[in-house]
Amino acid sequence: TPGYGAYAVVASGPVGKIPLAICVGGPLERIKAKKDLILNALFELKKKLDRPELLLLENSFDPSKNIEN
Repeated sequence: TPGYGAYAVVASGPVGKIPLAICVGGPLERIKAKKDLILNALFELKKKLDRPELLLLENSFDPSKNIEN
């Protein structure tokens, strides 16, 4: 689509290491203005998907973090 674009990376998928594409897209002016933020987030997610133990550690249940006042 004219005026739109995307940034993408390839990571290991959660099922049998089948490659998974992770992408952020939108109007060119908006994604170009946030290129560094978008790419940093994509590569951080890629790192976690390539090493699933990082996701497990990050998402481990801690009851003290789930207390609502």
